[in-house]
Amino acid sequence: SSVNAMQMSFLLGQQELEGKRPPMMPSGRTLPSFRSYEYSPRSGGFVDGSFLSGIRSQEYFFHSVKTARIGYLQRCLMKHLEGLVVNYDLAVRDSDGSVVQFQYSEDGLAVEKCTYLKEAYYPFLVANQSLILRDNEYSHIVKMCGSTNDKPKIKYLKKFVHGEKNRELADDDNNDSTRLKISDETKIRMTPFINYSHDKREQYNHGVVKFYSPVTQDDLPASNLGAITERLDDLIRNYMSTNDKLDRTKMDKNTCEKMIHFKSLKSCIDPGESVGILAA
Repeated sequence: SSVNAMQMSFLLGQQELEGKRPPMMPSGRTLPSFRSYEYSPRSGGFVDGSFLSGIRSQEYFFHSVKTARIGYLQRCLMKHLEGLVVNYDLAVRDSDGSVVQFQYSEDGLAVEKCTYLKEAYYPFLVANQSLILRDNEYSHIVKMCGSTNDKPKIKYLKKFVHGEKNRELADDDNNDSTRLKISDETKIRMTPFINYSHDKREQYNHGVVKFYSPVTQDDLPASNLGAITERLDDLIRNYMSTNDKLDRTKMDKNTCEKMIHFKSLKSCIDPGESVGILAA
């Protein structure tokens, strides 16, 4: 329309809220970024910028309010993001199936469900473990999903993450020392790199990556009990090692770990969730 064409090329003009200029708060400001009782056109909602030249953050706030006449940019965001949904593999795809994010929020957890996965709420979970770990529900989940703790790959990976495997290799007296010795062929290949300057070596640092993949990459957290991120696993270990309240509640550490794993599985995002609209 002509209004949208003007907003994109010229200026957005005076913004209206229910036919009036944006009202002042009790502090005398329309927004906290303005001075008290400031009567400049910009503080009253007049936007002198366009979408072509860009608008300020305060002007974006005035313009993105949900009204019939203004809010063009907000409606554009809604229209373009409404096709983003979570699939059953927890990947975020748009309307034509293109992958936008391989795993929603990188851990598959819904923001509104994972409040109690913070370490500060673990005592609350421990105090209510009988309600969280219902025998019939937990056994059904284990039967349907299985537990990643029983997989040899996960056990081996956790040893490397927490340094246990490295300590085992270092303390092994029967370890073949020749296996740890650099061969002559390897020294020849390393010579050009050793002679590089410090700045030249820094150019190759971007290619250095971890040799292992996250647990949640191969085992989806929504269908594998215990498939959690390294961050959450560190929180669980830190809580169990520094908190002595588990002894008072007569809960062993294995049960506490299973309870948080179960809570994490139930906090996963539901397939089909329109995350694009939520983001807009």
